[in-house]
Amino acid sequence: MRPLLRPPLPDQVRGRYTAASLLMSAFGHFCAFCERPLPDQHWVWNARTGTCLDRESYDVDDWSHLYLLDHNCHQAQQASSAIDPGTLLLPTEENVFDLHGESQLHYSLQPLLRTLLDDDARPVTHELVPSVLINGRSARALATIDYFKLNTRYYDDETQTLRIPWQDHLSLEDRRMEQRTRTWLEAEALAKRVLRSFSYGLESVVIEQFRQMAGLSGYWSAAATAAARMRDPGLRRRIFVDAAESAGRDVFIEGFNPGESALFRGSGPHHTFPGTRNVFE
Repeated sequence: MRPLLRPPLPDQVRGRYTAASLLMSAFGHFCAFCERPLPDQHWVWNARTGTCLDRESYDVDDWSHLYLLDHNCHQAQQASSAIDPGTLLLPTEENVFDLHGESQLHYSLQPLLRTLLDDDARPVTHELVPSVLINGRSARALATIDYFKLNTRYYDDETQTLRIPWQDHLSLEDRRMEQRTRTWLEAEALAKRVLRSFSYGLESVVIEQFRQMAGLSGYWSAAATAAARMRDPGLRRRIFVDAAESAGRDVFIEGFNPGESALFRGSGPHHTFPGTRNVFE
């Protein structure tokens, strides 16, 4: 779960923009919990009430409690039993993600037995597949993984297996674990290329390639964990935290002054992961 730093919402823009547009401007177009890039569908979840906003209407005082959800996290949230939102871990809290051992969430790559099931829940195929699992190191972390089904609803924690209905597999019903794993493998390969590139004076090119890949793929935590072989914290900060170009006085968003606009200019080539807390230094 990408650690987020929420910018204050200026009084003069309260009620002028939708909650979703403000969240995307502050944190980028990613689900706050599974980190999947958001297509056209997205929902705004209020961590104070434990419910999603209805028609984008929101109390401006709730700004500090709002988070974006993708389709699968929203689906899991809707299907979950009622829960005290205070028992969940939120991206804006400290120690959500930390490569130095204090992290409440841990990401690891391991082989899982994936079984595809027919319409009668009978096994059709069995296959060992590399998979990035999210493990919780606190009760709140475990509750969050379960509430949003961050390892997908197909994962059985007791047997450490995936049991997926064939139709769900064909329709790509929930591909979060598969996409997260692909991002990990790509990040691992690019981290090796970055380290080799210093021998040829090509580090700037490869670092930028890595930065853009990470921004397009999403799944920040998987990529950042896979890139741990790059021990230079400044290098990791350059890829996973910093903007490629600083916000100048020419950044203009109606209702914001220039300093405020810099905190709400969204994700893109200029800044792949806006609003990210620096946990590398």
